[in-house]
Amino acid sequence: MLQIRQGVFETNSSSTHAISVCSKADWDMLQRGEAMIDRNLQILPEAEALEKNENIRKYAEKHGWDVDDYLMDNGYITWDELYDGSEYEFYTKHSTVGGVDVVAFGYYGYDY
Repeated sequence: MLQIRQGVFETNSSSTHAISVCSKADWDMLQRGEAMIDRNLQILPEAEALEKNENIRKYAEKHGWDVDDYLMDNGYITWDELYDGSEYEFYTKHSTVGGVDVVAFGYYGYDY
């Protein structure tokens, strides 16, 4: 493999791969429906995410854009809305050197 940039893993694949690491506590909240996630895999508590969604909705309405499409691309959704079972890879829970439990997850595919 030819390395072009240092510190970056590159392939000739045309698909997208993304990985996110979060605390086990955030992961558990997401799985229980107490938190929401955006397309950048940022996790927020449900109340905070819904408040951000309302601001995003108002912004889209103000500009005359399709609110549902804009919200799907820029807002927060539940894990069930994001995860369809086919494009996510899951890794076992790990503990950091400091003893913090973390979960790594991500997506892959051609649609991103």
